[in-house]
Amino acid sequence: MSEPDSPAKWFIDCWVAMSALPPNVRSAANGLSERQIRDIKAFLELDDATAVARALVQFTIDSESRAEYVSRTLGAMTEVDELFGLVHPRNPTTPLAHITIPNWLAEAADSRISQGSYGASGDFRLVARGPLTRCERTLDASSADSLPDRYSALAVVSTKTSHGLRPIDIKHKVVSTSAIHGVAPGNAMGSERIVFLAVGQDASDLVVAGHRVGVRDFVDFRPDSKLDVAKRILEGLTAAANADICLAPELMVCEDHADALSEGLRREAATLRLFVAGSGHTRACDPTGMPWNEARVVNGAGFTLWRQRKIWPASITAETARRLGLPVEDDRNHMELNACGDAIEVVDVDGLGRCVVLICQDLHTSPAAREVVEQFQPDWVFVPILDQNVDAGRWAHQQAITYASTSPTRYLLATSSSYALKLGQAPGGTIGLAIGPTSEGRHCASLTAHYTGSTSFAEVTWGSSCGIWKQWRIEIGPLH
Repeated sequence: MSEPDSPAKWFIDCWVAMSALPPNVRSAANGLSERQIRDIKAFLELDDATAVARALVQFTIDSESRAEYVSRTLGAMTEVDELFGLVHPRNPTTPLAHITIPNWLAEAADSRISQGSYGASGDFRLVARGPLTRCERTLDASSADSLPDRYSALAVVSTKTSHGLRPIDIKHKVVSTSAIHGVAPGNAMGSERIVFLAVGQDASDLVVAGHRVGVRDFVDFRPDSKLDVAKRILEGLTAAANADICLAPELMVCEDHADALSEGLRREAATLRLFVAGSGHTRACDPTGMPWNEARVVNGAGFTLWRQRKIWPASITAETARRLGLPVEDDRNHMELNACGDAIEVVDVDGLGRCVVLICQDLHTSPAAREVVEQFQPDWVFVPILDQNVDAGRWAHQQAITYASTSPTRYLLATSSSYALKLGQAPGGTIGLAIGPTSEGRHCASLTAHYTGSTSFAEVTWGSSCGIWKQWRIEIGPLH
């Protein structure tokens, strides 16, 4: 391993080394003396990144035993983490404008804005510890020794994960607070107003077609060609004004619709900060001829912030296919007629939080989904779904609750009414589910939109104090 040329790379190298230790060895480490802490703080004040990294390396290798090396390394990492707290987005001040920090730390803060991380080494990145807008997990949150939970400002994450043995890239970036090309600051961070748009409300809004590919049946879901999806969304956004986050369901917003929506928002910006424009088919196809199932995230000015393709297309049972009126040649499941994505986007929206989109079945991708949640500790996971409903107790709720024990993340799940109506169910199903961490007490709000011929929406606002949702208000209402 080459000698690190910055404190960020030094921290990554130490993280890798300390991660390989048995947890009880880390737990048994001694703390640093007051003199050692003063020495570390002194050379952290140097401006040159290479000089600081060399001093940190020297401090650790001057140990007389393996146990002392572990104690010095963990102790020095804690001091570095504390200093990075000055430039963490969770810090309510603007550090570079109000305090004096060494040049190397200012450069690391600039690197986070431009590259998404404070520094990199191989497949590892040093990033701001999530969540970005609320309190981080405590030291003993795992009820065991956890290296990540030792630090409040820093985390080392991998750029690689997998779905089974299929490699999945993790891409990470920071979105600015620009109202035009980013997400404008909100009025009350931690008390965001969330709106769920039904989009698909009648059985006729959703078209379901069967296809035979090779020896397998596939099913194609898409909005009816007569449905003006962009217009319906724009009407809903106008009715549900001043939202921080809006979500639309899976497979109800194709790429053409998302383009038209962006154009409509550019003409007359909506009063919202961020919109997860559901997901739907792309125009491009993979070599099999199948389009990707892609979600697009835009701001109130219609600017595309990022896109997320579904990693793992789902299936429906043969019995469900029969209920949908599809030809069934055997009793095997019908596969979703979509190509597979190969990357997960993690996006830091300063002032709103770290965001991830996991489309429906992607909640189940193993180990990819769990690793992204555990490593990055997102503030928000957005989940567009096409299902009968998203009632509490169903599979999506159960999966989110499973992850809730590993990260203080809020999960927002959105579906449409059309699929349930297509299956012959009564109107008025649950179109939104808002789930907070189990550590925050009452954590699940099930939102049911009133059935209407025009755009329906449901909303929830959670108040917070230091990251804890202490009170909430649920409003349910259609567009009149």
